[in-house]
Amino acid sequence: GTSVYFPLRVIPMLPEIISNNLCSLIPNQERLVIACDIQISKQGEIRSFEFYEAIIESKKRLTYDFVESVITSAKSEKIYKSIRALADLTKTLLDQKKKRGALEFESGEPEFYFDEKGKISSINLRDRNFSHLMVEESMLCANVCAANFLSNKELPLLYRVHPEPEEGKKFNLRQFLITIGVDLGEGKLSDYRRVLESLVGFSGCRSIQLQVLRSMQQAVYKTKNEGHFGLGYEKYTHFASPIRRYPDLIIHRLMKSVIEHKNQ
Repeated sequence: GTSVYFPLRVIPMLPEIISNNLCSLIPNQERLVIACDIQISKQGEIRSFEFYEAIIESKKRLTYDFVESVITSAKSEKIYKSIRALADLTKTLLDQKKKRGALEFESGEPEFYFDEKGKISSINLRDRNFSHLMVEESMLCANVCAANFLSNKELPLLYRVHPEPEEGKKFNLRQFLITIGVDLGEGKLSDYRRVLESLVGFSGCRSIQLQVLRSMQQAVYKTKNEGHFGLGYEKYTHFASPIRRYPDLIIHRLMKSVIEHKNQ
């Protein structure tokens, strides 16, 4: 149902000849895609969108670290203009995300180091940088548009649902936070956001954030829309990783059926 990632290997959902070749971007080679063309206001609000089949040709394979070096340097080459434009857009999307009340955790990704025998020699916590957010925020926009596109067509689809925390877990978290002088309030999304913001710079921040995270329910796939609590979305689905998650592939198949019917 999904690709599985290990420190030294990946078990792909689809055969590698598909996932690592035909369905992966390779510089200077044409690839078939479903494009999500979005018009976003200067305030970071999605104004309109369109899905259509297209051909994309990647010009260069980039790494997160390289993109980070571009947006933090004074490089003036024309080739980097689109990267900087996306960086500016991402800042606007993050402002809109904050207004929406979406939750932000100080997360890091474990990075494993191995000895010559393949045994773990050490583990470090690698923080996300801004280039990661550029990709994440773009994918969030595409996912929201996909949910709206298919639901507006009144088609059955898989929503990515994140229910509001249960009252019992809210109570337990509220009691825990009282001991460190933090008030959860009514336990609404805005209250969770306020709590997380108040923990920034707090001693033991990450461990306390873990308690906040444990108070929430797990996100699941459902055919009935119940919204996404953590992201603050009324409708949300998974569209952006069709070669890594089967639910995304289902959305792509639905999307193609609509597009092909429209073109007949």
